Amino acid sequence: MYQYKFYQDKILYKSEQKHLPIPLYTYTQPTLSVQFLFHVLLSLDHYETEVDVIFHPTLRDSFRAAKLIGLSDDLELLQLYSNKALCLFIQE
Repeated sequence: MYQYKFYQDKILYKSEQKHLPIPLYTYTQPTLSVQFLFHVLLSLDHYETEVDVIFHPTLRDSFRAAKLIGLSDDLELLQLYSNKALCLFIQE
């Protein structure tokens, strides 16, 4: 929660007249697994900013909220979900 408060206070644009959506982009390139997963979630338009992605406690919960994986923690089903998400990412 502290991290979200930091983003809200220090990074997000504040105006009394109009609230503009400001995307926060960092260097996301598929060289590290976590960066690649952020890249996938942002590229598939399920989240607008990285703050939206990290609002969930885990990346698995972020994927679940985006409806890219199901509720099961079975390894075979998770592999199937990740294969489908990767195919969707490549097609998009």
